[in-house]
Amino acid sequence: MLLPADATHLVAAVDECLLTSTDGGETWTTAYTTPDRGWQPLSGEFVTETTGFVVLGRPGSGPVPTMMLATRDAGQSWTPVSFG
Repeated sequence: MLLPADATHLVAAVDECLLTSTDGGETWTTAYTTPDRGWQPLSGEFVTETTGFVVLGRPGSGPVPTMMLATRDAGQSWTPVSFG
């Protein structure tokens, strides 16, 4: 899944990692890695040029647990969002 914040700031969700590019996809760095394996990107979106969200899910039997991450710096850093 590829999420553009703008023409030069991109975020790619690949397996358990979020990769960030600040040069339109020429180079990539790992901005976030989940604490354990098994997470997959489900959806994501930037709502402004700097603020975005990614929802990760863990496939398996029964309900799918999810985790939401938020960024306020165009994907350079990501913080898990706590509900409750």
